[in-house]
Amino acid sequence: MKAIQKFFFLALFVTISTCLSAQEVFSVLATKGDVQLQRKGEGTWVKVFTGAKLNKTDNIKVADGAYLGLVHIKSGKAKEIRNAGTISLAELDKQMSSASTVGSKVVAYVTQDVTGSSNKFQDYRKSMANLGSIERATKGTVTPELPRKTSFIDSTVTFNWVTDKRAKESAKQTGYVFEISNRMGTPIYTKETKDTFVVMNIEKLNLKHGEHYYWKVNLKDNNSTGEEDAQPFTVLDNNTRKAIQHDLKSFNEEENNALNKIMLARYYEGKDLIMDAMKAYQEAIKMAPDVVEYRELYAMFLDRHEMSFLANKVRQEAVASLSK
Repeated sequence: MKAIQKFFFLALFVTISTCLSAQEVFSVLATKGDVQLQRKGEGTWVKVFTGAKLNKTDNIKVADGAYLGLVHIKSGKAKEIRNAGTISLAELDKQMSSASTVGSKVVAYVTQDVTGSSNKFQDYRKSMANLGSIERATKGTVTPELPRKTSFIDSTVTFNWVTDKRAKESAKQTGYVFEISNRMGTPIYTKETKDTFVVMNIEKLNLKHGEHYYWKVNLKDNNSTGEEDAQPFTVLDNNTRKAIQHDLKSFNEEENNALNKIMLARYYEGKDLIMDAMKAYQEAIKMAPDVVEYRELYAMFLDRHEMSFLANKVRQEAVASLSK
């Protein structure tokens, strides 16, 4: 009987040890080029795909010119690998022991986005090859190039828009009328311009923090767009600003790389700072222009905020980047 018990506990110990040694320690958020994985006890190397989970006992091999973006499951820290070589994930796991300052929710959102679109990432060239040029359907000729709804934390804000060919010709003669109104539709600021943007300090308008306001733009010679086309925005209250600014200091403690810009973008989105999120996505793409996953994450974000006309443009650029 004792022999049986001893055998049982030994088998249990081996099982637990095996599970612990093979625990998942990293999620793959982006890959580019030749990145391969070797599991413990296996001599073969296999290609690593976006969305994969990597075990502590695995090894990773990165070729010249390749790229690997990882997130550490326990700490939430992001890690970019650009240097060629073979890496022990057990050793990499040791380097990532301290907790991330970006927050588990942000990491979970990004991981969820990537996991939900892993098939698209794996076969992006094929799935997007037939993507045509799709323009946003509009009721008029002037289209805000901003999300349907956003909040502002900074005082200086840029409102911008796009136009069709006819509107551009008309604007050369008479320009545009830009307007900010309160929730009752009463104009509180109006500006005429021939540019396709207005930069302004919204604090100078003495807008109430936490209140909803609306902005719209029309051709001066066709100022008849309905109120439903006005774009809502909110100026954050001071307490919310302070909390966000505190979080942003923590973000600044992380490595300045494309993957952390993606994390920052997701954080901004969670705070309804949609324009700031757009900027963070754009910075990530600029830092890693050849990583198609970051372009698709940006396109997915644009789709979520009713800017599919921009999302399709981003996807077209992604396809073009693959052919370079």
